Order: sequence, then C-alpha cells, then structure tokens
Amino acid sequence: EGAMLVVPPILSLTARARLQIWGRLRATQLFMREAAEIELFPTASTDESTGPNTFSFESVNVVDDARLILYNASSLIASLVTVGGPEGAPAGTITVNGRVYLETPSFEVHVTGVVDGRGRGYGASRGPGKSIADNGGGSHGGLGGQRNTDLGIALSEKSYGDFRRPFESGSGGHGAAEGGGGPGGAAVHIKAEKYVQLDGVINVGGRRGSALAKHGANSGGGA
Repeated sequence: EGAMLVVPPILSLTARARLQIWGRLRATQLFMREAAEIELFPTASTDESTGPNTFSFESVNVVDDARLILYNASSLIASLVTVGGPEGAPAGTITVNGRVYLETPSFEVHVTGVVDGRGRGYGASRGPGKSIADNGGGSHGGLGGQRNTDLGIALSEKSYGDFRRPFESGSGGHGAAEGGGGPGGAAVHIKAEKYVQLDGVINVGGRRGSALAKHGANSGGGA
C-alpha cells in the first residue's frame, strides 16, 4: 500500500501467475490467461487523480481460466472489456464483491465468460434486508422466506432497492447458529455506450445457508 508498480504498456499474466495490487498500478492494457489472477484491493488505483479503488485501462482481456478480482465500491473503466472465449474454450472470470461499477463502450462476455458475484454481497445476518429471525431468509426486492410461519414470510424484515436501478447487494439470511445463514449476491452496474455482448453468464445470486441446520438463505444482488 502506497507503492507504485510500473510495467510495460501491456501487462500480460500467464502460467498461473498471481498479482495482488494494494498501491498504484501503471499499465495501459491487461491481458490475462493460463489461470493467471489479478486482485485489485480497495486501496489500489491506476491514477492518483481518481483516488483509490478506480482502475482505468485501454482494454481488459480475461481468458483461459484467468480471473480478475474486484472489491466493493470499485470502478473498472476501459475502452474494451472481454471475458472468456468461444464454446469449448477455458473460462475467464471477473469476480465482483459488494457493489462494482464497470464502464466500457464495449463489454463482451463470451460463451465461457463469467461475471461472478454469487454470494458476494452482504454476509450472513447482514445488510438492509437481513433476517433477524432464526432460519429466516434475507430480503431485497421482496421479503425473504421464513420457516414455520403461516405465510412463509419473515414479517420482521424489510424489502429495499429499486427495480429500475438494481444496484444494491443482496442481504444475508439468518441461522440458528452465528453466521449460519447464506450470504447475499453482489451488485454490478454496467455502463456500455456501444454494446453488451452477453453469451456467457452474469451471476449475482445469493448462496444458501447450511442445509444440515436449515439456516436461512439469502437474497440475490442486482445487475
């Protein structure tokens, strides 16, 4: 943190290389393949003038089992973002945690491409729609479920968010044991001025709680 990594204009990571950035990264293009991984932490940035957690590139290409990891409140800005490849090719993944903003004229998620925010929103028993009842499900656009009630609805919860602007992370469910509920889904806001090519997957769903203890599930995020 506080340091700067200066690389050639094209930063190419291959062969399972792993790079964690806590400070500043100076690069023009990201090209990731062969199961490489880049993790951009909230203290990191690419430009001192934009402040932390903002990353600007000419292009970002994530293919061949590579993964780019972004954290809550981060912004990824690029002229072109490409994830994954054609059918039969290895996957490429952008992992989003919390709420993430992607701004690019052209956003391509190919057949094997994944934007993965599943279970990466609010944790168990957390968030504006968190369940406060044992084994209750988290709420978001609607109320979560509740075991052993006539309506099957956790009446103590509240819904939140706006379907016209689905940019809120999902809330966690509640379990009888601490942390037993499932985490909610992340939220990703995509601004593409030209086009979005979506042949792969954008998953911002939540994750279930422990099935053994029947802990409450969660609410999905937003895209």
